[in-house]
Amino acid sequence: MINKFFAASGVKFNKELVVEQDRHNQVSIVDIKMPFLSMVIFLVKLSIAAIPAFIIMSVVFTTLFAVFGGVLRTGFMY
Repeated sequence: MINKFFAASGVKFNKELVVEQDRHNQVSIVDIKMPFLSMVIFLVKLSIAAIPAFIIMSVVFTTLFAVFGGVLRTGFMY
């Protein structure tokens, strides 16, 4: 009955069977070939980039602890 209604209105159904195949490729890295000097330079850049990130994170967490500490009235009470 429903098919007759949609057929009269011009709507057509595609009755193909859709099968989803679950294909996951697993990759495991065994070795990285990188010259020693390039690795040292990379690690120095990484450590320099970590300093501003640490400062930003400490400002954010200090602000959050101050706000929630003030709202919840927790912390050191003398």
